[in-house]
Amino acid sequence: MKNTIALKTLPRAALTLFVCAALWAVAADADAKGRRGGGSSSSSKNHNTTEQDTSSSGSSRTISVRSSGSSSSSSSAGFAPAAAAAGGAGAAAASQPTWGPAIPLTPEEEAKRLAAMTSYERDQAEKLAEQKAAAEKREADRLAEERAASQRALQKTNEERAAAARVAAEQEKKRREEAAVAAEADQILQRAKADYPLLKTAEGQVVLQQILEKQKALQARGLYPSVAMVEAVADHAHMLTPKVKPVAAAAPVAQAPKSLGGCRWITPTQWGCN
Repeated sequence: MKNTIALKTLPRAALTLFVCAALWAVAADADAKGRRGGGSSSSSKNHNTTEQDTSSSGSSRTISVRSSGSSSSSSSAGFAPAAAAAGGAGAAAASQPTWGPAIPLTPEEEAKRLAAMTSYERDQAEKLAEQKAAAEKREADRLAEERAASQRALQKTNEERAAAARVAAEQEKKRREEAAVAAEADQILQRAKADYPLLKTAEGQVVLQQILEKQKALQARGLYPSVAMVEAVADHAHMLTPKVKPVAAAAPVAQAPKSLGGCRWITPTQWGCN
């Protein structure tokens, strides 16, 4: 009986292990059948022959196992299959499953297989490249967004600082203008005090307060502060001028006589007599 095992596209180590396992299973099965039939391995006279034919074509391997005999015998290595004899008169050899021979690939099929593998590897490489490019793009986008956000924050900070500087400058300008206007009004007031000494006295404080209130009222109407001060001082000028009392007329000087007896004034400074 001829049993054939066809294996295709297996690595050498895996193929060897598979063959050893198959031979070991066949030997163990035959040994068990021999024990059940009462036979002995030492009484068998038949010769068992095992041949292993291995042929490779492309990527396929074919292994053939051929056995003959009616009784079982164990080899020293444990790899020789045997057929067990049952019932003292001998039994038929146990049948083993049979697989068809390996079908080698044609050159066209081999080329297709290689092309498919190449296409698969190319697709995988392209997919990995796309994934890497996408990851790099995401990272670049993230960095760009961070830079843009940082620039926006910096720009906002600069704008806020510029706005604050403008407000401060406007406030300082306004303060200086107000100070200049107040200085002009104060100069006019100091000149009025110099022109009207009464404003420096205790009696003139009432008039001074009236002048300041009048100046504020005129300024509230839209009049320039210094001009308002001039108007206020002018309105109260009659209160600042002291009243002059009239002086009594002096008595007329007595006139000396122009002549006395035979004497008279010859000239305004010479007196003469006849």
